[in-house]
This record gives sequence, C-alpha cells and structure tokens, in this order.
Amino acid sequence: MLRNTIRQLGRKVQASRDRWFARPFAHVFIDPRLWSMQRRSITSAFGVGLAICFIPLPVHIPLAFMLAMLLRLNVPTLMGTVFIVNPFTVVPIYYLAYVTGRFALGQAP
Repeated sequence: MLRNTIRQLGRKVQASRDRWFARPFAHVFIDPRLWSMQRRSITSAFGVGLAICFIPLPVHIPLAFMLAMLLRLNVPTLMGTVFIVNPFTVVPIYYLAYVTGRFALGQAP
C-alpha cells in the first residue's frame, strides 16, 4: 500500500513538472532515481533522514532536499523521515509511547 502511494506521488510530480512554477526545477524532477523504489535508494534516504531530523526545524527541510538531489536519494522517503522527530512531533510520539507502555503493562492510561 505504501509503495503504491509513493508511486502515485511520483506520477503527480512528473505530471506537475511542466507548470510555470516548476519549470526552473524541471531538470531535477526528471531524474527517475529520485522517485524509484530501489532498496539502496530507500534505505539510504531513511538513514540520511534520521540523521537530519535532529537538526533545528528551519534548516532540516532545505538540507534534506539538497542532499536528496546531490546523493540521488528517494525524495518521498527522505522528506517523510525528516519529520519523525522534531519539536512539533516529539510530544505526540512520547505520548503514544506512554499509552503503549501503559497498555502493555495492563494499566489504564
């Protein structure tokens, strides 16, 4: 299911590269390695995204995009991984971990 979603996203990006706001970056979006579902591209993007997600918020999104272009990593995986831990998502992550732990121990949350 996730693979199909990422493929659909890749098709939408390929279709939208001809719009006026994307024309300056069209050569970047054409590279199929940025949207491919190969093991090397996915695992490398996940690793780089985990390393970047600990950088402060205004910097990590542009840095992730630039590294995806330079290293030819999977863009959807890298951008999704960047948002795993940042100041806006850390509270829901820790709360979900707390609720899961209470459930595993058989205690009411």
